[in-house]
Amino acid sequence: MSIGNVLSVLLLLSSSCFFSGSLSAAETGTLTVRFGHTTEDTFKARHPDAINRGFNENLKGTIYQISYQVSPDSFHFDGMKNAFILFGQNKNLMAIHIQFDGDYSGIVGAFLAKKYTAVINKKPLIGTRYMELYNKGVSIYMRTRLFSNTSVFYITIDEKNKILENTPTNSISDENELLDFLIEQCFPKL
Repeated sequence: MSIGNVLSVLLLLSSSCFFSGSLSAAETGTLTVRFGHTTEDTFKARHPDAINRGFNENLKGTIYQISYQVSPDSFHFDGMKNAFILFGQNKNLMAIHIQFDGDYSGIVGAFLAKKYTAVINKKPLIGTRYMELYNKGVSIYMRTRLFSNTSVFYITIDEKNKILENTPTNSISDENELLDFLIEQCFPKL
């Protein structure tokens, strides 16, 4: 990664619409999308270029997508690919899935660890880098598989528990299967 890319990522982390500018753990989410504050209506007003990707029948919520392709004039840096946002039937924020094109686990992981309480932080020399964090009723996951892309996933703990309530415990063998399962339940086929 070049110095320019590193500086771009640091600029994103301090001022982008996808992450909170404050390093305190006062809010969970991004600068413009926060758990406990952002409703579907306020999101649509703030992000009129977001694409409605449909309705999640199982969770009874609407899915939106923000991507560079949606608004090419907006602030963007190399690496940010997509952000998917899920609102529940009560129009409250339920989940966020941010995808990066490449391995940004070092920079993004360090940023998340400063903001939120880390529960699991696996950084093997070879293999999948994985973090699980927590803040004010929200679980946050970051993962980068070997030679793959980084993703960050936020979900309310209440919603996570509802999803896992009817899931047989032997069907999920490790944290990667758990994360894949949660993402698939929130954002099917995206």
